[in-house]
Amino acid sequence: MPKIMRLCSYIGVIAIISFFMKGVEKTKNDTHISTSDKYEIQALQLPENLDLAGERVPIERQHIRERMDRELLVNTYWQSNGLLLLKRANKYFPILEPLLKKYGLPDDFKYLAVAESALIDETSSAGAAGMWHFMRNTGKEYGMETNRNVDERYHIEKSTKVAA
Repeated sequence: MPKIMRLCSYIGVIAIISFFMKGVEKTKNDTHISTSDKYEIQALQLPENLDLAGERVPIERQHIRERMDRELLVNTYWQSNGLLLLKRANKYFPILEPLLKKYGLPDDFKYLAVAESALIDETSSAGAAGMWHFMRNTGKEYGMETNRNVDERYHIEKSTKVAA
């Protein structure tokens, strides 16, 4: 996927997870999201300034603005997927955040794993595996063991170290 498309995906995921986090009310036994009685779908206004890991997103460029708009709309109104991402984020971010800090990376980089794999340890149709979606040869190139019995691309700590 071209870099700009990935960037828009990352920013979209960040915005949606932040949106859901603000609307979530945790109770003792469950998680509820407040909704109004009148469900209304409408276009979202893009923020004037967006950044990922301190890098400004050039939303004044029309094709980037359109891709960003698409990502926000898709991720805002596909609530079931948003809820699943939120649940996975609550499970995996506490593991990823200290590792990213340890390796000197911005906290925003955790969203790269969300955009790459939706925090699911599955293999893509192209053969990329694990949360960071490493190809087999890339994993081997960085010292990850990958054979019939072991595949360290699925090991969250080791794959995060390689991603860093």
